[in-house]
Amino acid sequence: MVDSLIVEIDKTTGVNQKITSPEEIQVFNISSESAAQSAYRRLKADLIVTIGGVSTKGISRISKLPTPVIGLG
Repeated sequence: MVDSLIVEIDKTTGVNQKITSPEEIQVFNISSESAAQSAYRRLKADLIVTIGGVSTKGISRISKLPTPVIGLG
């Protein structure tokens, strides 16, 4: 699924942008809003994509997001 998202983001951003999602910064199995918030704060990225209700809701509760987030779910 992550690879499919990268393909779609590539289509949107164009050929001048390099989109990657290294496995070492991918986080799965978030079980609570606080875990999602903690994971978000540790990530160093230009864009974060959350998938699932718990992750998306947890991130949405952070008042100031320094990194853009796309939430699905």
